[in-house]
Amino acid sequence: MGADVPAGASRPGGAQPGAAGASVSAVTGGSAGAGGADAGVRLRLFVAVPPDPAALADLDRAVAAVRDRPGAPRWIPVDRWHLTLVFLGEVAGSRVDRLAEAVGAAVEQAPAAWLRFTGAGAFPARGAPRVLWAGVSDAGPPSGAPTNPARGGSARAGRAYGGPDRRVSDGGAGDGGGMDGGAGDGGGVERLARLARAIARAARAAGVDVERRPYRPHLTLGRWRPGEPADRGLVDALGPYSGPPFRTDHVALLRSHLGPRPRYVTLATWPLRG
Repeated sequence: MGADVPAGASRPGGAQPGAAGASVSAVTGGSAGAGGADAGVRLRLFVAVPPDPAALADLDRAVAAVRDRPGAPRWIPVDRWHLTLVFLGEVAGSRVDRLAEAVGAAVEQAPAAWLRFTGAGAFPARGAPRVLWAGVSDAGPPSGAPTNPARGGSARAGRAYGGPDRRVSDGGAGDGGGMDGGAGDGGGVERLARLARAIARAARAAGVDVERRPYRPHLTLGRWRPGEPADRGLVDALGPYSGPPFRTDHVALLRSHLGPRPRYVTLATWPLRG
């Protein structure tokens, strides 16, 4: 693939490829889009919300207190922490521009949300754990922070979700397909779940086969390999954690590069409303 843009880096000319009139190929050197030199290459992609750096720093301080405990997982570096909305899997390079256009159209309708990281858990819930995660809950904006003008008022606070064992319904075929949700607009996590559904529908319409599953909002902190000692006490140690509120202000399409030192690169970003 051409010149990918590392996660968090600025894009040429401040462009947001994938938005109206822009293409992912414009940032990747023309190699990812239809007709590009690498159009036949398959890219491992996902769509995520990059959390606020201050919220990540606060969570990192909480994790630092348990990072060196025996039985801790292999910790994921903070610069790879994110809230996945939709995992797209291996996507043909020839489909990426069309996919980005479809995802961008879905995100255009989506309001921003106020969230906080809350508590922790492990997956699976019983037996040898494989994943340690931080939960996500609704949060109202701090005093003086702007609210979403499209809705008026703030997101509800206090409703907690988290991880692979707590589900937010995927709504199925009867979820209406809209983003605003009328009177049922709900809190930040509900908005996140509705956005994930809209992006999944958009990806399918663009020819990407996205698995149908309930949305489980969480941030993966670390992973255990099979057979490694695993301390479930880390869940209790991080359980009381409640981080500062943060606002989701944009969505990103990212490419995952596997290997000894995995990394993510940003292919496109889109702002959220409000």
